[in-house]
Amino acid sequence: MKYNFRLNNIMLALTFVTIVFMPPSIIGGIMGMNVVVPGMVTDENAEDPGSLVPFWIVISLIGFLMLVSAVIMTLLSR
Repeated sequence: MKYNFRLNNIMLALTFVTIVFMPPSIIGGIMGMNVVVPGMVTDENAEDPGSLVPFWIVISLIGFLMLVSAVIMTLLSR
């Protein structure tokens, strides 16, 4: 019985880590492809590479999803 409780706690921790890091990995994988990001300059020879606003929006989205996932898993583990 004691081992079952310990195994449940280990699985809860592993699930927590997976859920927290999965959304940023998916978003990072998609954004890491060689695709045109909305708001960036598409001309390769341009002097100005474009605004960094889309980059910071994606970074903020990743941070927000990690925070929400952590809060949800903390509430569910009680």
